Amino acid sequence: MGDGTTYCLLYTAAVFPLELNTEPVGPTSMELNGNNLTRITKSDFAGLKYIRVLQLMENQITVIERGAFDDMKELERLRLNRNQLQQLPELLFQKNPALSRLLFCRDL
Repeated sequence: MGDGTTYCLLYTAAVFPLELNTEPVGPTSMELNGNNLTRITKSDFAGLKYIRVLQLMENQITVIERGAFDDMKELERLRLNRNQLQQLPELLFQKNPALSRLLFCRDL
């Protein structure tokens, strides 16, 4: 090391047939607290369809675009505490049928 050579580490995991894999493929929880996020766009969470818990507390979020959570069909809990939100788009959670807890404190 230090000689200009790039070293790579390769890790290989076993692959199981799709019919045996009953677990979600991807994360089910995300904690993005205190990251100075200012805006949530439609593309930020695109493809994250297995997320059940999303925490976006203590950021500087002022805008959440309509459709930002559309791919998250399994979303059950969303925490938006301590941001700078003044309003939310209409029908923002229309495609989140599992959403049962939405927490805002010191927002809106």
